[in-house]
Amino acid sequence: MDVEEGVQNRKTAEGRNEMSLDQGAEDTTRRLSLIYGVDDRPSWGLSFVLGLQHYLTTVGGIFSVPFLLSPALCILPDDPSRGYIMSTIFMVSGIATLFQTIVGVRLPIIQGSSITFIACTLAVLDLPQWRCPSDGDLYAMGEANRTEEWMLRMREIQGAIILSSVFEVLIGYLGLVGLILHYITPLTITPTITLVGLSLVRHGVDMASGNWYISISTVILLALFSQYLRNVDTKIPVYTLVKGWHVIKVKGFQLFPVLLTTVALYIVCCLLTRFDVLGENDPARIDGKMSIVENTEWFRAPYPFQWGWPTFTTSSTLAMLAAVIVGIIESVGDYYACAKICGQSIPPTAAMNRGIGVEGLACVLAGCLGIGTGVTSFSENIGAIGVTRVGSRKVIQCGAIIMFVVAFFGKIGAVFSTIPTPVVGGLLCVLFSVVTAVGLSNLQLVDTSSPRNMFVLGVSMFFGVGIPEWLKLHPGIISTGVLAVDQLFTVLMATPMFVGGFIGFLLDNTISGTPEERGVLAWRQANASNRDASNQSDAYSLPKLRWHRLQKFREELTCLIRRSK
Repeated sequence: MDVEEGVQNRKTAEGRNEMSLDQGAEDTTRRLSLIYGVDDRPSWGLSFVLGLQHYLTTVGGIFSVPFLLSPALCILPDDPSRGYIMSTIFMVSGIATLFQTIVGVRLPIIQGSSITFIACTLAVLDLPQWRCPSDGDLYAMGEANRTEEWMLRMREIQGAIILSSVFEVLIGYLGLVGLILHYITPLTITPTITLVGLSLVRHGVDMASGNWYISISTVILLALFSQYLRNVDTKIPVYTLVKGWHVIKVKGFQLFPVLLTTVALYIVCCLLTRFDVLGENDPARIDGKMSIVENTEWFRAPYPFQWGWPTFTTSSTLAMLAAVIVGIIESVGDYYACAKICGQSIPPTAAMNRGIGVEGLACVLAGCLGIGTGVTSFSENIGAIGVTRVGSRKVIQCGAIIMFVVAFFGKIGAVFSTIPTPVVGGLLCVLFSVVTAVGLSNLQLVDTSSPRNMFVLGVSMFFGVGIPEWLKLHPGIISTGVLAVDQLFTVLMATPMFVGGFIGFLLDNTISGTPEERGVLAWRQANASNRDASNQSDAYSLPKLRWHRLQKFREELTCLIRRSK
């Protein structure tokens, strides 16, 4: 009995020591029921499987970019250039994600193509000098002239992205982001994050509406796996050198809900296509996208300026500058959302600055490689963390490696692009709803019975939705006589998270209110206990350079040189 008590006491002491490393973050992690926290390191095999799940989450947002931009770039539907652009996006996203998780904000957040940049790109290409000829005229041009036609437009977008992204790099690495963090409050973050999710719902619904039976089945399966079956143990046979073949129990439905849902619905769509159950033009059919796979090369390495040397114009650069400003605000909101959902304290100023700086460098890389859009944090990835409860930085890095490798194999990227649109739409509807819920959860720190707070929240949310919708109904209503200024204000006012976040920021910092009423005091107290703990866990600290390994390598290299002499 004494031995058993001693063993039990030792286990208890070890458990307390482990909790003391990051008690504040662990409390939040336990409350959110995260399986793997930010600093947790699952095995490499499991990390790559979980990383593949995040990769699948980003596919919907990434493969839609070439399809959205191709008509404006004068790329025909059967042109394999769509696959090349998609592979390039995977490479940029993989590199940007690795840098963001290593030397950026260091949160488990994926970098990907931004809807905001796409809107600016379409605005630039809608100018009279860039409007495309008819499809008949494009076919009559011949392949060489058609290629030059769309590359000319891509080079215009590349130059605008490169110049505007330099501004983001300066904002990040000069520390200007940290200057406004003192004024960021729950009533600023709530409309920003909430409108990020709400503004993306339309894109998810549009993709899901192609076949509601498939998309609703996707939602049901995802809810079944991630919620109803999350505590069900799955027996998996594994082999190790110590134990040989044996069976382990894992919560497979909780770990892989997105992956299981995607595979299950993909098989269903294949069967429905094989037996011709679906209509000829049904988006859930698989055979309609096989031409992209057939026309895509097996191996192709994207490289800088592959479409030619970029062109630089003032009007296009100013239009992209609006996307950069909105992207910064959106990314700051995503950092808060990701930190909250991962059980981390508020990212420190230095981490915020590094994150924006890295995003700026990633956008410069995107401009050099030519993907037609910039790079920002992926809201879908944050939603996936909430659904899968896996917030490990290592998992996201493995997902980034998968994206980078897939970029070299055009056929693989093309196969992923055959995932039926309704399946991706169903996944995105659930993930965007989780992002929206994370934004609203910030209200728990605010006095919701205060008329002052209800005014700030209501006005920011209402105009964050109303003004962009009004601009959609009245295109070209902003007319100052200067095209670049028109594009700048149009893009800003058409972005819900910018409008709502800016109004919330302005009202909350100008209308009088006590710190307790505004939630500022609770906001700081809630993270004060976590801040010291997060410093101990080095969640936001840069990785330490292991000088002893470099010294050992230098000594071995010196000995090798001496022997050769």
